[in-house]
Amino acid sequence: LCTDDRESEKNEFGLYSDFVCESGYWVLHDKELAYQKKFGTMTDERDGKTYKTFTVEYDGESRTWLAENLNYTVDNSWCYNDDQANCEKYGRLYSTWAAFDIPRDTQYIAASWANDSAWYFEVEDAEEYANAYDTAYDHLVDVLDSVDGQGVCPEGWRIPTPDDWGHLFSAIYEVDKNANIPAALKSKTWTMGMDGLDVVGFNMLPAGVADRRTYPSWIDNEYFLEEGETADDFLFVNGFMDYDLENSACYLLYGKNGETVIRSTNAVFQVGGLVPCIDVSNDGKMRVLQTEPEYGNPVRCVKN
Repeated sequence: LCTDDRESEKNEFGLYSDFVCESGYWVLHDKELAYQKKFGTMTDERDGKTYKTFTVEYDGESRTWLAENLNYTVDNSWCYNDDQANCEKYGRLYSTWAAFDIPRDTQYIAASWANDSAWYFEVEDAEEYANAYDTAYDHLVDVLDSVDGQGVCPEGWRIPTPDDWGHLFSAIYEVDKNANIPAALKSKTWTMGMDGLDVVGFNMLPAGVADRRTYPSWIDNEYFLEEGETADDFLFVNGFMDYDLENSACYLLYGKNGETVIRSTNAVFQVGGLVPCIDVSNDGKMRVLQTEPEYGNPVRCVKN
């Protein structure tokens, strides 16, 4: 029983919780973990929005993260399904152009569509399109390698690097060497009975993906339309096809040279690709994926 003489007594309940005797009742509390230094807030001076923050420490080094997805409005960023309520809950979804503050690369977009379409329809000039795509791809890699890591983040903050993610994972593994990283990052109210532990305060939510690709103007040529079809018959032509809200989140990383390696004490995650992201979904797994520059994904920021 929780009696007066046991007031404030603490009993461990698993890795992340304690039962504490308070005023005659045993109350479940999150543990004050060694690496979980503090919670706080920051205000984005650009629009006055205030965000929750958390700080973790590992190997003598502290890093402070936003505990919410960024919700700062710029071109080529969207609310899921254009619903402002989704921005308030899940933050905005940023294309590569918006996240890293670079002009939309129309050369890459055109070459990508031409290359994919040419190979799909087996046209005679497929090799020529492939060469054009490779050239545009190399150009975009060079551009991404030259950008400022601050990107869309507030002054004094940056888009997380693979090293930032590795530091975060290592801090979790320091407490539990067999930790399930997706569960440790997910909000306790994730969705669909797949709630997480949120052991550091990351509060990951399934923000989904904004897909706002549109077919180029040359869609009406003979390779794309069957008899009787019009451009309106195509999936993306009407503006957007957003998906995976309440199912997954894929956070953009600030990588280099089209390659991303995340190293932590217990695991190494590697992906080759143009725009990498950390993906967590309802299946309980975490992956480092390559997303598309045109897709909108959530962004977190780390303090410099």
